[in-house]
Amino acid sequence: MLFVTYITECKGYSSTKDMIGFYFDGKKYYMEDNSENENVFYVMKGKQKQIADVKAKINSLTAAEKDSLDSWSKRFSEVYMRKLKNEVYDRIFSKEKNGIAIISAFPTEDYSFTGAEFKILNFSKKTIKYITFNFYGKNGELNVLHFTI
Repeated sequence: MLFVTYITECKGYSSTKDMIGFYFDGKKYYMEDNSENENVFYVMKGKQKQIADVKAKINSLTAAEKDSLDSWSKRFSEVYMRKLKNEVYDRIFSKEKNGIAIISAFPTEDYSFTGAEFKILNFSKKTIKYITFNFYGKNGELNVLHFTI
């Protein structure tokens, strides 16, 4: 979930585009709205709104209201992310009877190689000496086929 706090026009040499400022996990990001996003709806108070409606509402706020929106959005994004993380951890720890869990798996790359990074959670009391992964990558996605311990 993104908490939008800022929408403004950015004029370039050949066109004008909207820049959208939003919070995700307590960090502020900006993205350019483009024609693909024109018909995207945002849920506000249970109603669907187009980006033009959100932009008009934000632009109608006073400076103090915009500051308040910004600080509340940052805080809500942190709280929302913490809630999601807790749900994930609860789901992971409910698997304790299985012995291990893959916390994350994602592709890595450098100048001369491509690989993968994994985070494993060991619930058993035994020390794991070796883990073998067989995986393949396709268009920046990591697909784990099989792993053995």
